[in-house]
Amino acid sequence: MINDAINKLLELKNLDNVEIKEVFDEILSGLASIVNTSSFVSLLKSKGETIDETLAAICVSKEYIKKINHNFIPDNIIENKTIKTSLNNDYLDINLAVDIVCASNDLVVSRYCFDDPFFEDKTFKILSLMGIDFKLNSDKYTSEFEKTNFLYTYLSKENKFFKYGDCIKKELPFYDIFSLVFNFLNPHGAKNCFFSVDDKNFAQIVANLCLGVGYNNSVIVANDGKIPFGVSLESESTVLEAWKNKIFTYTLSLELLGFNSSENSILTCKNLEENKEILLNIFKNKIKDSRYDAVVVNSALALYIAKKVPSIMDGIELAKKTIDSMICFEKIEQLRSLKD
Repeated sequence: MINDAINKLLELKNLDNVEIKEVFDEILSGLASIVNTSSFVSLLKSKGETIDETLAAICVSKEYIKKINHNFIPDNIIENKTIKTSLNNDYLDINLAVDIVCASNDLVVSRYCFDDPFFEDKTFKILSLMGIDFKLNSDKYTSEFEKTNFLYTYLSKENKFFKYGDCIKKELPFYDIFSLVFNFLNPHGAKNCFFSVDDKNFAQIVANLCLGVGYNNSVIVANDGKIPFGVSLESESTVLEAWKNKIFTYTLSLELLGFNSSENSILTCKNLEENKEILLNIFKNKIKDSRYDAVVVNSALALYIAKKVPSIMDGIELAKKTIDSMICFEKIEQLRSLKD
């Protein structure tokens, strides 16, 4: 089947649902060669993946991660994800900061990464520097996670899907369909999701995929690559809300939200140790500059999309209250007590 699909893609023709599912089943079952898989992914990228093609790939790929579904699906679970950005360790991990603010407001945060050196996640490294080890099994630690309302789980590298994704990423130097599919597999059943992308056109694709895979509420922020995650403090951000089978698009004005535009250079970090120290000092009320503002405004969006607050402005007030009252720092101390 993959050879037929390659020939069709060479003619720049779209694949139907059945064709995509058969190709991905062939790839994930180990029947397709790396050469054919690389050719397929490259040609699909050149043509441009359609929403239907991507949804079909997500559907068949879900079958290959059923073994890691822990059935830990509370109503308030939320996922914060960054898609398609080239920025990495040089920037403050605002994503993690938002997770901690959400967790401090009784929202379960789901984050998953590859248990593989090729996919090392700087967030897990920062957590480790904070004395927090989240390489835990949520089946075993359900009571502790219910107490802390913070869920971090590693996916197994034994899964064939991730093995193939790993191989393709090493072979091809571009963002491919494996990268996109992974972000929508949703093994913990989250219904609320905060996506950050660096391209407005790509944000529309992500919004449609959010509706297609069944998220209740999603916010997609297009920041044009200015920062790795969420709303930029340098300029206005385009925001898409996807819910009830509709997509709403608007421009987020920092001035109307009570923030001043700021150069993003202050969001940079020399290393992960400094990253950790800045986050801790924000939560200790020792930092109140644009780094604090970035955490507040992005946390506000996450709280809003999880329906913890009725508006983004209310989310800003709650985020400030949560940080200023040291609840976030107390949550970090609580998480340190969890041991494998």
